[in-house]
Amino acid sequence: MFFQLVFGSLVVWRVASLFSSERGPFDIFVKIRSLAGIQHDDAGFPTHWPHSFFAEVLVCKWCLSIWIGIFYFILWLIQPQIVFYLGVPFALSAGALIVERVANG
Repeated sequence: MFFQLVFGSLVVWRVASLFSSERGPFDIFVKIRSLAGIQHDDAGFPTHWPHSFFAEVLVCKWCLSIWIGIFYFILWLIQPQIVFYLGVPFALSAGALIVERVANG
């Protein structure tokens, strides 16, 4: 159970980080945020957003992680093996980012 909690936490954190503050390949996450009316600086970071539920959730990593966590948990209850396999790349990416931050201070 501990493994599933740590694994799920890494997956949820990584997905929330992608949607809330990263550009992604071909600027996919910037485009998704722009559809919600979020404006970005030249580096792709959100700068201004409308006062709507969707836009405010997308720019708040903490808020977004709750919704992604709920969705992840429901899917895990329905199909734990498929959710595990889909989550592996995100968990590995999150682990690599943590190691990078620790190694480089």
